[in-house]
Amino acid sequence: MNSYSEIALRYMKQNKKRTLLTITGLVLATILIFAIGTFILSFRDNMIEDIRNNGEDYEFELNNLNSEQADKVIDNAEVKNASISRIGNNSFTLKDQAVSEVYVNYVDSIYFQTRYPFKIIEGNVPKALGEIIIDTYTKEKLKVKTGDSLTLKSEAGEDKTFKVVGVSEPKYYSGINIYSYLDNTKLDNKYTYGISVNLKSEKNKQKIIEKVISQANIESTHDKKYDNNTLLYLTDNGGDYFKSYALQNMAIFIVGIIMVSTIIVVYNSFNISVIERMRYFGILKAIGATPRQIRRIVFKEGIIMGIVALPIGCALSLIFLKVGIGVFVGHSLMDLENFKVKSYPIVIVVTAFLVAITIFISLLFPVKKAMKISAVDAMKNRNYIKVGKSIRKKNMAISKIFSIEGRIAYKNIRRTPFRFAITVLALTISITLFNVFYGAMTYVKQLTVQEFNRTAYEAAYYKNDSNDVFSDEELKEIKGKEFTKNIYTYKTAVIDLVAENKFLNDEFKAKAKNSFNSKVYGDLGYTRYNNIRVIAGDSKNLEISKKYIFDGAYDEETLKNGGVILVEGCKVADNNNLLQNVKATNYKVGDKIKIPKAKTYAEPNGLNETSYKEWQNNLESEIKASINKNEFYELPIIAIANKEPFNGNYTNSIDIIMSSDLCKDIIGNFNPTQIYLNYDNDKARENASDYFEGTKTISNCQYEDAKGKIERINRICNQIEIFVYCFIIIISIIAIVNIFNTISTNLLIRKKELSTYKAIGMTEKQLNKSIIIEGTFYGMTAAMFGGITSALLLLLFTKIIRSFSEIKFNFAVIPFLLSIGCTILITYISTLAPMKRIKKLTIVEGISDEE
Repeated sequence: MNSYSEIALRYMKQNKKRTLLTITGLVLATILIFAIGTFILSFRDNMIEDIRNNGEDYEFELNNLNSEQADKVIDNAEVKNASISRIGNNSFTLKDQAVSEVYVNYVDSIYFQTRYPFKIIEGNVPKALGEIIIDTYTKEKLKVKTGDSLTLKSEAGEDKTFKVVGVSEPKYYSGINIYSYLDNTKLDNKYTYGISVNLKSEKNKQKIIEKVISQANIESTHDKKYDNNTLLYLTDNGGDYFKSYALQNMAIFIVGIIMVSTIIVVYNSFNISVIERMRYFGILKAIGATPRQIRRIVFKEGIIMGIVALPIGCALSLIFLKVGIGVFVGHSLMDLENFKVKSYPIVIVVTAFLVAITIFISLLFPVKKAMKISAVDAMKNRNYIKVGKSIRKKNMAISKIFSIEGRIAYKNIRRTPFRFAITVLALTISITLFNVFYGAMTYVKQLTVQEFNRTAYEAAYYKNDSNDVFSDEELKEIKGKEFTKNIYTYKTAVIDLVAENKFLNDEFKAKAKNSFNSKVYGDLGYTRYNNIRVIAGDSKNLEISKKYIFDGAYDEETLKNGGVILVEGCKVADNNNLLQNVKATNYKVGDKIKIPKAKTYAEPNGLNETSYKEWQNNLESEIKASINKNEFYELPIIAIANKEPFNGNYTNSIDIIMSSDLCKDIIGNFNPTQIYLNYDNDKARENASDYFEGTKTISNCQYEDAKGKIERINRICNQIEIFVYCFIIIISIIAIVNIFNTISTNLLIRKKELSTYKAIGMTEKQLNKSIIIEGTFYGMTAAMFGGITSALLLLLFTKIIRSFSEIKFNFAVIPFLLSIGCTILITYISTLAPMKRIKKLTIVEGISDEE
């Protein structure tokens, strides 16, 4: 032996089982820390890739720049790439067709590479002046195709001819939009421009963009610069306002739990290792070993175990992540297609640092204990157990319940209170984590299911433009499909309701923070309720409102004769975070809603900004004239509901449900704006989805599969659940390793004491009972604290969710009790292995044992 530190290797070889247990704890901690870091960074990089691939490949937008400023930004050495779009004077008209306004987006080639969000299905993007690309909706509306020329008239009255070179598939409706080529080397001074910028630097992007703005002589105002906040946040370049402190704190919390759990395991292992070797440390001190050398021996053991555990944990973690996501999740993770797990050197460095910190903290107290004890006391094996204060009343109570065996078990726990406390803490953390996460996931599933149950229909098909309606030909086309035999049609329109001032509810204004316009008609005794939705349909179809009526009753005949159902329910949180319903008006069943007679309440299609203002002014004049002449549609309220009927949601203010005939009188044309469907089976639902999402015969529409949406949400919840429970399982394994290590080793180092009990007459049965009771005390204590902590945290959770959901949280009693039962069972099982070894030991061998 060349040095004292070689003793560390010899001891580790001699005590292979304990060494293996300690390394196992470190490996599990390494797996968790490495997996969390790798998953977070992989998720971040996949999100960044998804954002950039979906038309958001820019970090900053600079708006309203002149040509000189734009050129300076483009030529700046800090700029990686910049796409340009022309602002203003881009509206055109096409008078010979039923389209009043066409908007032309002038963009450069880089814009098509980084920002153009649509999939090209015909031709290519514009590459020369005068070339344009259109979407399928525009193609349908303008009746043009690839290769055609299109002549438009500008607002100044000038004709402009474009050549269609491509057609794209829109992801969303955006009106009549055309994209045309812009030469970024020849910018015109008479226009202003918007520039989308990506910077070369990976850090300090906020400071660099301000430098770019300054060098381009751009006035730094709030309307000049727009941040792509999601992308900047993901690359750690966002402002403080956009930092997710909740996510950051959650990561710290999870890593903290892992470290605490691991520290407990490693501490127990090293503490017991030091205790049972106190005699040998005393001998080493007696022959000249210094406290520093003793410390080196123990630290060398920890370092060797850490070096062994780190590569094993990192390799296993990467394998588990890749295989686990591929097997249990697939290629799509939380709506991110082709999710890839990547490896990051920084994660290895951080993991190594955290594991090193864990080992260092775990060794502090055992090393200090080994360094302080004197050679004489160490060789006599004294001072390694501190006797706690005896509590006679508790001893007597335990004796009555568990007899003498329980009293011995309790006294032994009292002798090592700190070790008992940290072991219980490990189990308590596992119970708490399981119950809280299980409760949270259960609530999310309840929320999803109940949200779906509130939806009146399985699917919806509606016009993207609120002023658009389904034509008779379109309705005929849809109704001719076999899967649409359960079809319901409605018209929804937004109007400005004018109500008498006496029906205005001031409490609603204050609590819901919703103000009404009382200035427009205030002097006439009326208040303007902005953006009130009208829901109209056949009387039979309006039965969907029945389940939300809380005052009055649904009556089909009364609806046909001009009656209406008032929907008003705005949920706001009070001071106790409880949701309360605040009515927008003081209307009661039997009151009449007065709507001034005007030529049209519905906004005409295709209005530009100027014509929209003219229509608004004309409508206000007509309403004022009707009020002065006392000319109203008087609509008796037959019932009041607290939720809108389609999705079962609360309204922002009020809705009015009326028959189709009444809608024709007030608003005009009744052609529906929304179609809802129920399906007989999944096959019909699949056929409908294929038709509505693939058809090109009906433009400007969106199909929403409510059931499919719920399935997608459930799939995401299940994916999250897999990761959550994997985390809990590993934390629980760490706790089990800890409890097994603590209880088994605690018994083995007391072989002399237990053999003495046998010598003075304690039977094998009594000894086994005492050991089992001691282990069960650990489980019962952890179950009690874990159960109470779980219940309190779940109570806090339910209090928080009350502020944004009315769904009642159902506490899962069976899993809660099961977690407690499993904890007690684990501690019981942990006593079995050492009991077998002690049972084989004779009294003479036990008493003469020197450990």
